[in-house]
Amino acid sequence: MKHPKPTVKDGKGKMTPVGSGAYIARTSTAFLDAYDGQNLLPPNFFGSTSRNTNTPDITVDLVGGKFTVSNSGWYSLNASISTDPDTAALPSDRFAFTLYRNGAVEQWGDDLSTCESDGVTTYLVRSFSGHWVIYLAAGDYVQLGYNAKLVQGGKSFFTGEATGVRTYFNIALVNRSLA
Repeated sequence: MKHPKPTVKDGKGKMTPVGSGAYIARTSTAFLDAYDGQNLLPPNFFGSTSRNTNTPDITVDLVGGKFTVSNSGWYSLNASISTDPDTAALPSDRFAFTLYRNGAVEQWGDDLSTCESDGVTTYLVRSFSGHWVIYLAAGDYVQLGYNAKLVQGGKSFFTGEATGVRTYFNIALVNRSLA
């Protein structure tokens, strides 16, 4: 049995992805503060679609860090955010990704300690990642947020790097609903 190729060539010889998906990244290396409690990532947190495989059925809103789907089905979402490992942290600090659907928290990611220690000083970990598989109806949108317990309140926490491979958010349609 012959399987279809995951990419096709357009009229100019460029390989174009087949399927439904989108990818946004933070390529700014500027640090942003994290705050205690439940929060969406700040506006314009993501600023690049350079690796985007955006397809017409998934709309990308970079300002809101939002993906809006036009087809109902099961979607896989992945995220990773770089942190500043040299910023002092406290062992009681906690951080968890949260996935928002239509403006409300849909699911929590893993609850992680924000710190690692060399036995003398405690530092923030280098990055956090999360993965979700959820059913979205046509017109639903998803955004990334976090829940933090930061003993010292807001602190320089989030960053990116120039290539966009350490701080990103992506979505892919796994199975479209035929209903």
